[in-house]
Amino acid sequence: MRTRENIIWQDGLLDEKIEEKVCKYLESKQPEYRSIRKQIRVLLQQHPVIWFYAKI
Repeated sequence: MRTRENIIWQDGLLDEKIEEKVCKYLESKQPEYRSIRKQIRVLLQQHPVIWFYAKI
């Protein structure tokens, strides 16, 4: 029988869940992280081709 934890692990969702929680924590506690994220958003808006290659 597959438990919820096994399903999350087997489907590769665990990494995504951990990354999501870490990002939420950093957003709420670290001003430097928020600043870097803002800089990344600005760069991606100015140079959309970067976003295209980052998805590949």
